[in-house]
Parts: sequence; structure tokens; C-alpha cells
Amino acid sequence: MVNLLKKSLRLVNVCVLAISLMVLCFPTVAMADAENFTQAVEKSVMVHDGVLHVNKQGSVKQTEIIRSAIVSLPEGETGTVTSIIITGPDGQREFGCQNLKVQKGTDLIKECGGSAVLQEGLTIYQAEGRDFSPNPNAPFSVDLIF
Repeated sequence: MVNLLKKSLRLVNVCVLAISLMVLCFPTVAMADAENFTQAVEKSVMVHDGVLHVNKQGSVKQTEIIRSAIVSLPEGETGTVTSIIITGPDGQREFGCQNLKVQKGTDLIKECGGSAVLQEGLTIYQAEGRDFSPNPNAPFSVDLIF
């Protein structure tokens, strides 16, 4: 009986060790699939019929300060960003701006009045716009500078 108990405890210890190593060495699926916030924002989206609609989320690994957010549009393309909102993991607004005329090279941070401080965690980026021309179906992206 004592022998059986010792063997059972040894087996339990081996199983606990194996499970611990698996948890430490292999990130969860959710962590592996969470896109970096910078990558999510910098991905190009298409303006459709002169209207911009962006709703993306990504993970911020540590507190970061965005010093510039440069608009990338085709040369000569203009439009109005009617709303930009970045919401942090606690539900608080970390950056916002409205009704800003943009073209290639516009710095959203400068034009909206300051830097954006992003807190660690899942962060949501939303942007709306209108009146993009002369090509109403142009690519739009933002390059972040920290």
C-alpha cells in the first residue's frame, strides 16, 4: 500500500511538472493571435466612395507615447477625418480629434494638439472620415512615431 502511494505521488509530481512546463513554454492561443496595436493602426484601409471607416484593436505591450501619427494618402488626395478615438484597456479615451482636413503627410498628433499616451493592454482605434477626393476609393494609413 505504501509503495502504491509513493508511485502515485511520483506520477502526480511528473504530471504537474509537465503541465507547468507546457504553460510556461507555449503562449495561449489568444496571446499568439493578439495583433500588436502599431501593426493594426498602420495597416492600410480603403476609403470607399469618399468615406473612411476604421475600427481596429491591438495589444499595447507597455505604456507608450505616440509623438507623431503621419497620414499616408496618394499624392493630391485630400479628405476630412471627422473623428479619431483611441480607447485604452480601462475604457478611457487616450486620444481623440475631430473634423481635421488631411492629406499626405498630415501629422494627426500635431494637428490635434499633443501626444497620445497609450496604456498597456488591449486598445481600440476608431476613425471616421468623408469627402476624400479626387479618388473616392483610395488607400489610407497612418504611420506611428514613438
